[in-house]
Amino acid sequence: MIVAGAGALYLADYFGSTESFYSYEAWRNTYYIMAGVMTLGILTTFASYEPTAEILQSHKQKSNLKVFLIYSALLLIPALLFGVIYLINILINKVFDSTIALIPLMAMPSIKFYFIALVVCAPLLLLYFMINQPKIINKAPLVAETREDYVKLVLLFVFAVVAFVAAYVLIGQVLPEFEGVFVSFISETLHLLVSLAAALAAGYALVKVGLVKKEIAMATWIEPILDFFRRYGKKAFLLLALIGLYRISDIVAGVISNVFYQDMGFSKTDIANAVKLVGVIMAIAGGFLGGLLAQRIRIMHAMMIGATLACATNLLFVVLTYNPGSLPIMYMAVIFDNLAAGLASAVFIAFLSALTSIRFTAVQYAIFSSLMTLIPKVMGGYSGSIVDSMGYPFFFIFTFAIGIPILALIYFVDKHIVIGDNDDIYGDNDNNGDGEGGKGIGDKLTKANPNLTDTKEPPRASE
Repeated sequence: MIVAGAGALYLADYFGSTESFYSYEAWRNTYYIMAGVMTLGILTTFASYEPTAEILQSHKQKSNLKVFLIYSALLLIPALLFGVIYLINILINKVFDSTIALIPLMAMPSIKFYFIALVVCAPLLLLYFMINQPKIINKAPLVAETREDYVKLVLLFVFAVVAFVAAYVLIGQVLPEFEGVFVSFISETLHLLVSLAAALAAGYALVKVGLVKKEIAMATWIEPILDFFRRYGKKAFLLLALIGLYRISDIVAGVISNVFYQDMGFSKTDIANAVKLVGVIMAIAGGFLGGLLAQRIRIMHAMMIGATLACATNLLFVVLTYNPGSLPIMYMAVIFDNLAAGLASAVFIAFLSALTSIRFTAVQYAIFSSLMTLIPKVMGGYSGSIVDSMGYPFFFIFTFAIGIPILALIYFVDKHIVIGDNDDIYGDNDNNGDGEGGKGIGDKLTKANPNLTDTKEPPRASE
């Protein structure tokens, strides 16, 4: 995040792009380097394997890991050296008011060519990982699937996306524009829901005509949802409400943050240093704190702390509105806001992980994480209208206020739902918890997670 945020701005500045002069060549060189760094994320996916899978060709896994580490070293070590030298160069020039260039400009074409060559090699490595993928055995397959079935699933998803985009564009052309912020929000929400319904209808129609086997579509997309409701029953709606609204306070506030800083009189350099460098470091530190907190106390208590800090830190920006241009207050707001956001994110990830079933971990987590940002992002789209109508102080007080009901949601979830146990859903009545009558911990685990049998491990509960 540091490289993609502050690093990109520093690189663009080094290559010659300034606030007064936008250089396309400078940003093109920056994007070359960013593309090289981003390939690591793609290659990581193909160098990783499911922990529940039985590896039959372990030597392939080791060779893939070795190739990945070599590529990472070739990319990251020169990039790190380049970055350190560049930061030292900036420091020297600012302190001594000089124009010393520790990296000669004549060396830049060679550096650019080096990173371009690594980017060109990335697709070849991707192909190598795909060909060299170890064979795995799924111990509990739901449906026998072939390579052709996977291709059809991808095509079905593509058609559904096309239907969504087409419906959204067509409805947008006939939908009237509304002046009020609240009415516009309701209108666009309905606009989005109708487009989603069109995508679902298109997918359903393609399944009915036989593009994808019904059993495979059910096992891939429907069964994970049904599993969640089978485990939690009507209480699942309470959980979905918490998932969709937990991060609403800081996400809505974050949408307009960069515009806010500029309106407060801060330069782009100040914003980059505070938000993209210090802020990212504090977010990472908050993630570590959140992880420790989730291990030390009950997950719902940690969720309560994270939600409280996430909404309360927005009040610091109210203070900043009355002190425009104050770097100390800006840094204080950024530090505490990112620290709280990192802590809340880490705790929330632990909460989502506890909600997933082992059989459907990937799909359920993808649904939960998408739902987490859906409502906040939709509401955040109207943050500019709120600011224009009411001003920045009201806006940040508003983001604080919408976070308070989340505390009540956490309380009710903690009171009525045991995360990860599902004892009441599967018919266990062993209130004493002593395991008598064949309804102890092992039996609960087997019922909640059918793939886990003959184990002494406790259920993934929040207690």
